[in-house]
This record gives sequence, C-alpha cells and structure tokens, in this order.
Amino acid sequence: MADHIQYDFLYDNQFAELKDAELTTERLNLAALAEPYVGRYYSQDYVRRKILRQTDEEILEQDALIEDEIENGVIPDPNAMVDPATGGPVAGVPDIGVAQTPDAIQAPTSPKDPTTPGTENPAGGII
Repeated sequence: MADHIQYDFLYDNQFAELKDAELTTERLNLAALAEPYVGRYYSQDYVRRKILRQTDEEILEQDALIEDEIENGVIPDPNAMVDPATGGPVAGVPDIGVAQTPDAIQAPTSPKDPTTPGTENPAGGII
C-alpha cells in the first residue's frame, strides 16, 4: 500500500509569492539603475521589454491605466510643469527650477543699517 501513496504539490502559494516579489524587486532596481541612460543608450521600449519583461499586452494595458489615472487625478502628469512652491501646475511660466511666485521674487537686500529701529547687531558688534 505504501508504494501507491503519492503527493502532488502543484503550487506553493507562499514560495510563488516570495519568488515573484523578489523578481519584481530586482527588475525595478535594474530599471532604476538604467534610468539615467534612458534616451542616451537605452530606449523606454528596451527597458520595458528587456528589464521589466513586459509583453505587448501589458505595455498597452499599463499605458491605458496610467492615462486614466492621470485624467482622474489619481497620479500627477509626469510631463506637466509643477510649481515647486505650491506643488500645483504652472501656467505660462517657464520651468527654470526656481519658484516663480510673487513671494519668492525679492529685490536684492542691502546691508543692515545699525541705526534703523528694529534691527539688532550680532554679538561682537557690527559686521
């Protein structure tokens, strides 16, 4: 009777999940390492197909989902210009990496006049 007992392990969920998570982590790490070279040595298509191992169907599906999420406001548009001061979109202002709000634009300051009321001299005298 012992010769006829047989166990069939078709699928181990815990092991499969761990292996899938490890593979995904490694692929994302490789994609992050390749990011500075995209557009110079690698194309977006190469990264998606070879590093992330996405199929044609997955690429189309993910593109459609990303577009829907941008339209619904779930995620920000990565191509939109963002005002660093407010975190919102900038209308008609070139993105030069500096906040362009009226509060952020100031005239050059002149040295403090020690005789002006409300100003304090640093410890040790006037600099």
